[in-house]
Amino acid sequence: MRLVRARGLTMTGNSLRGGTNDRGSETVSPSAAIRVQGLEDSVISGNALYHAAMRQLIADGGGHTRTVIEQNPGSLQLAHGMEHSP
Repeated sequence: MRLVRARGLTMTGNSLRGGTNDRGSETVSPSAAIRVQGLEDSVISGNALYHAAMRQLIADGGGHTRTVIEQNPGSLQLAHGMEHSP
């Protein structure tokens, strides 16, 4: 999920998960479950990020104004499909 320069955004109650294609022949992705930057008057909270990314759950580029990003628990996915907690 990529959220850049959004205003008045609410993202709550979603379940995100990374993975590969149906045959399992592609690399596991994404590197980050949620990428955010420059949000204004927005809330990202209460999302479940189970095995949602390879490197980091939320890639925060900063530059937000009056924005809340919290309570988004989850775990990283390893290349072979095993869970690992950040």
